[in-house]
Amino acid sequence: MLVGNEGFETAVTLRATISFLSRINGHEIALSVSIGGARIDPDEDGRPNLFQRADTAIY
Repeated sequence: MLVGNEGFETAVTLRATISFLSRINGHEIALSVSIGGARIDPDEDGRPNLFQRADTAIY
């Protein structure tokens, strides 16, 4: 379990690690990922809402 801003910091580190530039057939292509995060709310019904909030956070 991540505490405080650790989730955000972990997402930033993962994105920087996974993202890179590549050259394919003479064309430069930037590859990256989107990461959405959400906190567990003990008053909600668990995973379905958690995943929905994480998916929404991506956009």
